[in-house]
Amino acid sequence: MRADAEALDTAADAMTQRMLHGAKYAIQFTKASINAGLRLTANAVIDRAAAYEGITMMTEDFRIALDAFRAKTPPEFQGR
Repeated sequence: MRADAEALDTAADAMTQRMLHGAKYAIQFTKASINAGLRLTANAVIDRAAAYEGITMMTEDFRIALDAFRAKTPPEFQGR
């Protein structure tokens, strides 16, 4: 496992060096494009996720989870 972490660090360092000495504007605009796409995806998902969270909070299982959390005991979900 440690060898995998070291290999990942080595690869990340090599990529960092290539980017540091690479085409500044190409890297900058590629990053901006990727981030714009990620923002669109996140914005499209976040409203739906919030709605589902609201529905979840109205279930019996949510109440069970909340009570168990407060009591510091494992929840026993009912699927309702």
